[in-house]
Amino acid sequence: MNIVIDIVKSKSSYELNNDYFHQTFSFVAKNHPSHQFIFLTEKNFNIPVEAAKNIRYIQIKPVSNILSTYWYSVKLPGFLHNLKTDYFFSQKTIFNRKIKATQFLYVESADHIRLLKKSSQKVIGNHSAENKFHIIVPNDFIKNQVEKIFHPHHNLVFTIPPGIGEKTDELSYIEKESKKKTYTNDCEFFFFDANGSSPETIKEILRGFSVFKKWQKSSMKMLILNGDTQENGLHSMLSNYKHKEDVVCLNTANADLQRKIIGSAYAAIILPDEQKIYWTMQASISMGTVLILPNHDYFRSNFSDFALYAEKTPKSVAEKLMQLYKDEELKKELSRNGQKLYKQNLFQIGLLWDQILTPEQK
Repeated sequence: MNIVIDIVKSKSSYELNNDYFHQTFSFVAKNHPSHQFIFLTEKNFNIPVEAAKNIRYIQIKPVSNILSTYWYSVKLPGFLHNLKTDYFFSQKTIFNRKIKATQFLYVESADHIRLLKKSSQKVIGNHSAENKFHIIVPNDFIKNQVEKIFHPHHNLVFTIPPGIGEKTDELSYIEKESKKKTYTNDCEFFFFDANGSSPETIKEILRGFSVFKKWQKSSMKMLILNGDTQENGLHSMLSNYKHKEDVVCLNTANADLQRKIIGSAYAAIILPDEQKIYWTMQASISMGTVLILPNHDYFRSNFSDFALYAEKTPKSVAEKLMQLYKDEELKKELSRNGQKLYKQNLFQIGLLWDQILTPEQK
């Protein structure tokens, strides 16, 4: 069976979202050695040296949005036919009825759902009835919204919790101390992923950190992963920030470095403005780092009681930081539970992918 996975990055996508998609299917490939997994990537994709024998990479890169649309709507069906594709997986909200392979679309957010409504519901419904089109969602919150768009069809929607592949062990004490020495002058720190947060949200979180510093006199610092300083103006905000000496900005970091930084953090603050499961959320629970997430049913549907939830206000953010700082037992409990949730997710991911890839055995 030939399985083709599109991981070509769009300009608007956060870089490691596609890394998550790549790692998930790499994990699936190891458990299905009889299937061939073909990744469609951009030209500058860094192909892993130690990829499984049943994984192949084909590098493509449409040069503009216009050519990209043309390629996906006109060229892709023939391209997949030549690869003798059985299953095609994509994160882009595109349904192409000319594709003969069974199509799987990953719908992760409300924005994806709005785009999905523009597709032909009748055509998708007919194909799903023939088991030629399926939708993968990260949680029941999105599943319920997707099912409102379509009439129920057998096996149309699969709920598969996000995962980043193999279990990542918690860092050793020496490794954690090494990262603190490198980035925060041996001080404990909160990790804040600013990717996906608007300038307004970033300001509120910085104000929340100020309130925390006012309530709790400590050497605690904040390390901010900031992928686009031009767009969100973080450096400008910090120029007059009272506690700027306690803030460290990291503009670039590969996946391995991000894991180690997250694993060394006291807690991880990830408050994006859109409904999306970010790679850093999964990395946090896999490394035993407690999460502070937006107070929304979308995130609760994935992380339940294994995280703390905050409003995007200084007071709410500061209260959650104080709660973790003051209650060490709560922090340890959330850390243990998060790692347990991650292991459960990996097990469930394995079972569901078995069901998708070997339906004749079910």
